[in-house]
Amino acid sequence: MILIWLIIVKKITDSDLLIFIFPIWWSGMPAILKGFIDRTFSKGYAYSYKGLLPTGHLKGKKGLDNYHERYSFILRSPGSKGLWKSS
Repeated sequence: MILIWLIIVKKITDSDLLIFIFPIWWSGMPAILKGFIDRTFSKGYAYSYKGLLPTGHLKGKKGLDNYHERYSFILRSPGSKGLWKSS
């Protein structure tokens, strides 16, 4: 299991762009993907602390997922502005 994690971490480190495409389950990502992100992008690999402030280790990386792109598109669409104002 550790060997698989090391291979994944190496692939993430070597890449410039990470793309996550997944179905939306109850307005969020599937639990298996959330678990993967929680375990992979953890303290020590993705970030560490200098005093009280976190320091990122993956600077220069870009990420894209269908969840945030989908909702940012909805929030930017002209027809939805009236819905947000009225609620």
